[in-house]
Amino acid sequence: MAPVLVLLVTAPLVAEFLLGDVTLVSLPALAIFIPLYGGGAVLIREVVRRKGGGWPAIVVLAAAYGVIGEGLATQSLFNPNYAHQHLLSTGYVSALGIAIPWTLYVLSLHVIWSICTPIALVECMFPTRRTEPWLGMRGLIIIAVLYVLGVVAAAITTWVSFPYIAPPSRLIGAAMVAVALIIAGLLLIRRGRPERPAAEASARSAPAAWLVGIVSAIAASILLIAPRLPIATWGKVTVFFTIEVAAIVTITLWSRRTGWGDRQILALAAGALFAYAWHAFIGRPAFDSTSLVITRISNVVFAALAAAAVWIAARRTAQGADRTP
Repeated sequence: MAPVLVLLVTAPLVAEFLLGDVTLVSLPALAIFIPLYGGGAVLIREVVRRKGGGWPAIVVLAAAYGVIGEGLATQSLFNPNYAHQHLLSTGYVSALGIAIPWTLYVLSLHVIWSICTPIALVECMFPTRRTEPWLGMRGLIIIAVLYVLGVVAAAITTWVSFPYIAPPSRLIGAAMVAVALIIAGLLLIRRGRPERPAAEASARSAPAAWLVGIVSAIAASILLIAPRLPIATWGKVTVFFTIEVAAIVTITLWSRRTGWGDRQILALAAGALFAYAWHAFIGRPAFDSTSLVITRISNVVFAALAAAAVWIAARRTAQGADRTP
C-alpha cells in the first residue's frame, strides 16, 4: 500500500499546492483533493498497469480525466466567470461554448501535472514495482468509488462558490469526449506494453538524464508562460500545439533508444515539477485570499517538498539500478 498512499497525497500536492493555486491555509481541502486528484491518478495508473499498458494509455486517460474535471465537475470550460478569472474572454468559440486557449491550457495542466508527473515520480520511488499493479480488485473498486466521490464533491463545492450550470448540450458533449478518450486509452492498453523489448531498441543511446531534465523544464515553462506572452490569441494556441507535439515526438523517439529508463523518466517529471515550482512565485493563488507573505512561504514549502521527493526518487532509482543484474 505504500506507493498507493504516496501517490494519493502526491497528486493533489503537485496539482494544486505546488502550482500555487492554493496555499498552506487550504490544507484541509485535501479532504476533497485526495479523492479527486489522488484517486484519479491511482485509478488511471492501476487500470493501465494491470493490463500491461504503458505511457501512451496513461496520457490519453489523463486527458479524459481533465475533460471530466473541467467539463463536468467544475465546468470551467464553459463558465465565463469561473473563479472570477474571465477565462473565456479570449479565443471563445460560441459553437463549442469554450475558449480554445483556456481549454488547451487547463487540459495540458491536468495531463502533465495532475496525472503523469505524480505517477512518474512515485513509480520512480518504487522502481522494483514500477510497472506492477499495486492494488487487487477490491482496492481498485475502492479507489474508483473514492474518485467518483471526489468528482461529486468538487462539483458541489464549485457550484456553491461559483454558481453555474452549463447547458445540457455542452455537458453531453463533454461527456462524449471523455468517453471517447477513455475508449481510446483502453484500446491503447491492449496494443502496447510498458517497456520496449531490447531487440527493438534503437542503436542510438538515450540522452543523459540531466539533458532530459533541462529540456523538460524549458518546455514545461514555455507552456506555463504561454498565456502571458504578448502575442495574439491564436499565436498562443500555436505555441501550445508546437510545444506539445514536439514533446510527444521527442519523448517517443528518445524512449526507443538504448538506455532509456527510470532516470530519464524521473528527469521528465523533475523538469515539470521545477516549472510548476518557479511559476508559483510569479503569481497569486486563484482560490486563497491570503497575504503575500503566507503565499510565498507556501511556495517555498511546496517547492522544497518537490525537491525532496525528486531526491528520494533519484536515490531509490539508483539503488534499483545497482540491484539489477
